[in-house]
Amino acid sequence: QKGVDVGIAVHMLKLAYSNAFEQALLCSGDGDFAPLVTYLRDSLGKRVIAVGWQNGVAPALRDAAYKVVHLEDYQGMIIGTA
Repeated sequence: QKGVDVGIAVHMLKLAYSNAFEQALLCSGDGDFAPLVTYLRDSLGKRVIAVGWQNGVAPALRDAAYKVVHLEDYQGMIIGTA
């Protein structure tokens, strides 16, 4: 999984440096992404919205993110019961 996490981080940094986005969705609750999200916010002025299960978003990522979207809020729509 670390290889995937590093790949996501590198890709987000490349896109941020090329000004490809102002706001990004990070579909992960992994606290290992907190330093990346903090850097994107503080150094590059980017907003990152973390998407994950309510109890699955690490506090460090929750603090670093511009916003956190909880999948529970959209569960009916995701599984087709809404």
